[in-house]
Amino acid sequence: MIEYPFQIPFFSGYIEQDDLLELRKDTRYTNSVVQGGGGVFNILNSYPKLKDKLLKEFTEFSYEIYGDVYGWKIGTSWITRTAKGDHIHEHHHNNYQWSVILYYGAKYYDSVPINFVNPLHELFTYQYKFKAANYLTSNWMVNPTPGLLILFPSFIKHRTVRQQSDEIRYSMAFNIMPTKIDSGDSSLDI
Repeated sequence: MIEYPFQIPFFSGYIEQDDLLELRKDTRYTNSVVQGGGGVFNILNSYPKLKDKLLKEFTEFSYEIYGDVYGWKIGTSWITRTAKGDHIHEHHHNNYQWSVILYYGAKYYDSVPINFVNPLHELFTYQYKFKAANYLTSNWMVNPTPGLLILFPSFIKHRTVRQQSDEIRYSMAFNIMPTKIDSGDSSLDI
């Protein structure tokens, strides 16, 4: 019998389209080709109702994972506009516990998916060519849909290939960290 004891939790759900209307008007994009290149990195501060709703979604998700209510806060947040020829290089988000992507465009038909890189690949001494895809061997690709929210551990590397279509892919990303760390015999307020 094959078991998968170390599965990594991801969450996907949807945010109501009405909650995204104001965000769709914002043009303070971060350059998606070169992460960290220009842009506003606290975009959610401009949308307090959306920020509260997203933090509530995350808190409910984290309760399912951890079995307790912990304090969380949103750190950096930014929006991207990925046009034809653009891509997002492979990266992860150090110094955070969780990362989130929200697709807020009005529609997507032919936009490039996000590719989450399976972290197990880097742990193996030898690299094999696998004949069948499974939890051990596969990356996870997700096509954007309006309102799609994806929560994932910040250590997961992710990327996109170059956008080939004329469609624009709009997304908002943000990172989450605990407000208090409690490790049994000691704790730290952040």
